[in-house]
Amino acid sequence: MAATIADANLEVLEDWGAGAMPHPGGTLLAHLERTANLLAAWGASDDLVLAALFHATYGTDGFALSLKDLDERDVLRAQIGEAAEAIVWFYAACDREATYPTITPGGPCVFRDRFTGNDITPSKAQL
Repeated sequence: MAATIADANLEVLEDWGAGAMPHPGGTLLAHLERTANLLAAWGASDDLVLAALFHATYGTDGFALSLKDLDERDVLRAQIGEAAEAIVWFYAACDREATYPTITPGGPCVFRDRFTGNDITPSKAQL
């Protein structure tokens, strides 16, 4: 387990209901932990590993259930920090149907924010 995937974070996710929330392959908590561990094994930054661990906090375009409401960003920021929370928010905001077809190697991507309907061209780092 990566240093950023501390037991305290797993306890928070459990308290927020992730351990009881069904998800393909088991529970949402198990999925979140597997995702974070995979990114840690790939050598991702601590912020990205934390974001992976909490990536479904606001729900996603592919997983409608959420652990926190959209107006509770301060709660997640306090838990994982501003940089990691910004990654979680960006991932949650992705309108997959509109965005994924525009992702090509070396080309610009048009990211549609499913919360606002706005299109942006994300930076390489955001992608």
